[in-house]
Amino acid sequence: MIAARERCLMALTAAALAGLGSFLFVKASELPQGARLMGCVCGAAALWPVTCWLRSRRTRNGSPQLVTDLPVQGESVYMGIGTDWTVRHTCDLRQAAMIGLPPPAPRPVNLFLPVCELEKHVLLLGTTGSGKTRMLELLIAQAIRRGDATAVIDPKGDERLLARVWDECRRSGRKLQLIALPYPEASLPYNPVAQFAEVREVADRIAALLPAGGDAEPFRNFAWEVIHATASGMRRAGEPMTLAGLKRFALDEPWELVKRVVRAVDPGFLKGRDPRKAAEMAARSEPALQALLALVTRPADHTQKMTSALWPLLSKLAAGSNRDLLSPAQGGFAWSRLDVAYFFLGSLLGADSALAVARMALLDVQSYVGMRYAYGRGDRPVSLFVDELADVLSPAFVHVLNKSRGAGVRVTATAQTLADLEAALGSRARARQVVGNVNTVLQFRAQSAEDAEAFAALAGDRLMPATTEGETYEPSMFTSGLETVEDFRALFGRQRVWRDEPLVPPWAIQELSPFHYYAHWSARTVRGEVPLMPAPSTRYVEALKKHAAQSLGVVVGGSDDNRYGVGAMVGPAVRT
Repeated sequence: MIAARERCLMALTAAALAGLGSFLFVKASELPQGARLMGCVCGAAALWPVTCWLRSRRTRNGSPQLVTDLPVQGESVYMGIGTDWTVRHTCDLRQAAMIGLPPPAPRPVNLFLPVCELEKHVLLLGTTGSGKTRMLELLIAQAIRRGDATAVIDPKGDERLLARVWDECRRSGRKLQLIALPYPEASLPYNPVAQFAEVREVADRIAALLPAGGDAEPFRNFAWEVIHATASGMRRAGEPMTLAGLKRFALDEPWELVKRVVRAVDPGFLKGRDPRKAAEMAARSEPALQALLALVTRPADHTQKMTSALWPLLSKLAAGSNRDLLSPAQGGFAWSRLDVAYFFLGSLLGADSALAVARMALLDVQSYVGMRYAYGRGDRPVSLFVDELADVLSPAFVHVLNKSRGAGVRVTATAQTLADLEAALGSRARARQVVGNVNTVLQFRAQSAEDAEAFAALAGDRLMPATTEGETYEPSMFTSGLETVEDFRALFGRQRVWRDEPLVPPWAIQELSPFHYYAHWSARTVRGEVPLMPAPSTRYVEALKKHAAQSLGVVVGGSDDNRYGVGAMVGPAVRT
């Protein structure tokens, strides 16, 4: 917002020009020729300060601002308005706080983040309602406009964010690939275990959903072994890799998978033989079958006890509407065909399934990043946005941050506190790894002093001036020679020293207003404000809730891809 001093100057300028114009216009007959014209010019000039003030208000929070109206500066991303934060600003802030007045507002300018910094990743931190999701909305809209392959993983399901993505896809002529657990009839199917380079990746994705550490670690390791053996057998038998298939062959009918692997080894091997003996004979030259036999010949009660956490997990993911949505025989969403994808998972409706899908999607991204890293970046960058990162974070995500820059993948994530990241990863060191692999950090209002101090440490210390004042009183007789002691002399002193102080005081971070933030990127510290865009123009989510996606103009039918609306359509998929 324009500072009070500048507003007063604008008002005085407008009043002076308007007064001069009125005077020249009224007294034109008494003045030299051309006075009336000059009066009109002054009157028109009086509108300039008013126009500047109104224009500045249009770009502030709470005022409409379309994505098409956002400022543009070369290969940069618009981050709102604000200013570079310097020692002078910190001194003004401290001085104002000492006397109980609001700090003087620095003159705002448009803030831009170079696009190349996105490949070093962005992390948005702040408490609930501080403005993280609205900043995410701004960044996603610009990624779609740039033409990036864009994926949004939204565990809780922000309706405005989804509607914004739909709006931008419609304006840009992009395809929206929607994976929505709460709305299966309007969702594109997604098989989170279909794409992998090695079978162990399938076991990693399932094991990542189970509790880890302490007494839970042996159960998790056993579950990994079960899934790995089952996935290896399914691959050898030519079975499609799905969550429903893993549940069936790992928990419900493990001997059926053994038979299918034996048939794959030799179609006539089971004729006239006991299935178990035939399997033992075939396993001598088949490693996948050896692992399966070791699994199915364990005592049933032991296996049931060790897979007690795996049973309910796979049952939730492979039952009801989730079976058709997450275990499609073919087709559906794949990262290799990414255009604009939105994972609207609705954790408030079904937390276990939503968070499980989000975690598997991130691990699926890891495999996709590995392929891009090894075989080429592709023809365009990938922008991955993750809301509420702590809910879906796993240790494997650190590898995504490490390798994704070389693969052309740009990660932007939000979290409330660093403690949430630590709890998700089970280690303070791993949480620091996540922050250490992120070059750009935006800190909105922090509730805890620890988070505020962490960002203050990231911004660093600077030499700050500090002034100390002192006063002493002494009898005048000691220095002036007077014999009476009624006279006293006052001595005043002032000393200015320089001390290392945080460039961004932690208490200032805890007192940030909504939608204000401090940011640090490339040795630069800024204070900014998120520009609020108007609400999306479409009633997209309302249509989803009413199962009326057809009214949005989505065509159904045709090829295997087009039956899910992936082909050339702009909009979500509609199941047939």
